[in-house]
Order: sequence, then C-alpha cells, then structure tokens
Amino acid sequence: MSNSGHADLHWPRMLIGLVFLFSCPSCATMHASNQDGWATDYDTAESRIANNPKPLFIYYSDTLPTAHNPSVDWEKDPVLKPWLEKFVCCRLYRQSAFDRRYVAQFGISRAPSVIIARLDGSHHAQEGVRTVDQLTQFLEKSDCPGQATVMDPHIVRRARYDWVDNVATARRMAQESGKPLLVVYVRRFSQDWGRMNKLLKHHMVFRQLRDAVMCRIDVSGWSRDVHISEFGVLTLPSIAIESPDGRHEILQQPTNYEAVAASAAKMHLMAQRLNRDNGVTENIQASQ
Repeated sequence: MSNSGHADLHWPRMLIGLVFLFSCPSCATMHASNQDGWATDYDTAESRIANNPKPLFIYYSDTLPTAHNPSVDWEKDPVLKPWLEKFVCCRLYRQSAFDRRYVAQFGISRAPSVIIARLDGSHHAQEGVRTVDQLTQFLEKSDCPGQATVMDPHIVRRARYDWVDNVATARRMAQESGKPLLVVYVRRFSQDWGRMNKLLKHHMVFRQLRDAVMCRIDVSGWSRDVHISEFGVLTLPSIAIESPDGRHEILQQPTNYEAVAASAAKMHLMAQRLNRDNGVTENIQASQ
C-alpha cells in the first residue's frame, strides 16, 4: 500500500479524536493554554502565579471551549488590554464539573461571570459581565481588597510529580526538606508502571503526596536484590513511603488507592510533627 493509502486510513481516526476532544469540555480544559496566552485550567493558572505573582483573573464562560468567546475580543481591546496584562488570565467553563466547583469558592454559581482572586486572599466576583464597559468597571475594583475567600481543600488537582531515579538522592532531598519520601518499585519493561502511575494520580492520593519527594526505580533482573533490599520489598510492583525520621511502610502490589492515600497521610503527619518538633528545638537553641 502506498504512503497516501496509509494517510487515508488515518484520517477517520484523527477526525474521531478531534470530534471527541472538542465536544468534551472537561477534556478541553486540560490544555495548559490557548494561543492567546490564557490558561484554560486552574492548575496551570495557579502555577503561573507561583512563578510570577500576579492576581488571578477568571472568565467563567457559558459557551463551549470551541465557540467564540468574548474574552478573545477583550484581549484585543485597547482599553482592556493594559488592565488584563496585570493579571494571570484564565478561562473556565460551566460545562466542566471541576470548574464549577472551583468558581464556587468565590460565590459564583452562574455563567458568564468574572472573578479577581487577589494575592492577599480576598476576591471580587460578579455574574453577568459581558460588555467592555461592564468589565472595565469591574476591573477598577481590583486595587481594593475584596471579600475573604474560603478555599475548598477538596478541589481536584491535576496530578503532576517530579520524579527522582535514585533512592539515596531522593532520601537526602526528603530529609533536608522535611518531606515524606515515596519510592515506587516496578519491573522494567512490564505493565507495572502504568498501573502504579494511575494509582498515584488519583486525586485522593495526590492530595497527600503533592509535596512529597517521589522516586521511581525500574528493577531489572541483575539489580533486583540491590534495589529491593533498601526497604525489604519482597514482591513487585511495590510502594515504600518513608517519613523524614526513617520510619516507613511498604505496600506490596497495591491496587487500592485508599490504602496508598492512608499510608501517605500517616507519613505526611509524621513529617509535620517532626518538623514542628525540630522547629521548637531550633527556637530553644536560638534563644539560648
């Protein structure tokens, strides 16, 4: 078959994929940003604020992600553009359950709406803003403190970990930072990692491990004894979770995210207590 024949076969699959992507709001919001620079998920927006502290401006849209959005015109407006450059801008969508829960923190239940989340923890929010004049009047409030924001600790976060591939290095990082250490042992060239990765990305697990030091060890036949002897792991895949003081738990061939989350929560609590005790000791030594 010719190369053009192969291309023809792939076109139906590509079209199906595109239709699925653009007809699924929750899938579309997983993209980091559109071409105009607006974040299209709150995780990306918060990450940008962490790197470049600015207030957060949210346009909560009542349209589909593929439909024309008034915020596109706002970006080009000569009056609004200087205002919007002061913010990290983010578009969220009413069709996404995750986005609905996120904007609810600011007292918003309807779309379209606009939100300014200030760096001091307060916010301004208004429903029904559509025109340039309405938005300009709203943005003028941004320099003044707004209502106190009560953040929802159960907001679902997109799980993203930074992985280390050496246990000794990871342990040193964990001890220096006072954070828990998680080590995943998987068999090289197996399906172990796919199963473990899915387990660790569950939002209940990520909530407990988002601040942990994460280490992945691919165990081959010749290195099996060396790597597994670190924690006394007997079977693969396995997860070891260690607190900064060296206490640890082993989860052999875990399949239940609740067990991983519970063990991680225990180690996280140990780390908090250890850090608090160390802080008290350091304060006493400093005062002496």
